[in-house]
Order: sequence, then C-alpha cells, then structure tokens
Amino acid sequence: MVPYFDRRNPLYAVEVDPVTFTYSERQVVTDARREGLPFELPCLHMSKLCPNQGNRQLMIFRAIDRFITSSEDFQGSSEARSDIISAAGIHCAEIIYRGDTPDPWEFGD
Repeated sequence: MVPYFDRRNPLYAVEVDPVTFTYSERQVVTDARREGLPFELPCLHMSKLCPNQGNRQLMIFRAIDRFITSSEDFQGSSEARSDIISAAGIHCAEIIYRGDTPDPWEFGD
C-alpha cells in the first residue's frame, strides 16, 4: 500500500524468482518524505541493483522533485530553491541480507 498519493515514492524492491520471474515480498527501500528530502513531488526512479557483495547489495537510484523538470515556474527561475537542487541527484541504499547471497546468474564471456 502506498502511504501517499505520490506516483514514484516510496521506492520499492521485490523478491524475484529467477526461474519463473514471479515476484513477492514487496518492501520499501527508501522514502523521500520519511528521509526529509525537500521535494514537493518526490520521484525516486531509474534504480539499479549492483552486484552482490556477500550479504550486502547497493541499489542506486535517481531522486528528484518532479517540480524541477515539469514546472515552468521552476525552469529558468533565478529563485530556484537551492535545497531542492542540492538534494536531487544519484543516491544509493544499502540492502543487507541475512546471509551471503550469491548472484543467481553467471553470464558467459
């Protein structure tokens, strides 16, 4: 259940079965509002899971305020809020597993 009416916040991750590609166990990775990012319209997207490192994995994602990219008031404004600009960008979240987690696939040369 989405706690707000934001379309792209919070950022979720799911368990994916490597054979059937069915998913389950949806969990919140991060939430721009709970983390205090100064966004009116938070957008957490374009996520990528990095290779496993034992029991840890990093998820990299972009965090922006959709106001930055969609509002004519913001575009070209000399009064653009520096706190929004400073908080926007590439962020990461650390995912910790109960034990070492091998990568489910090995790709050939």
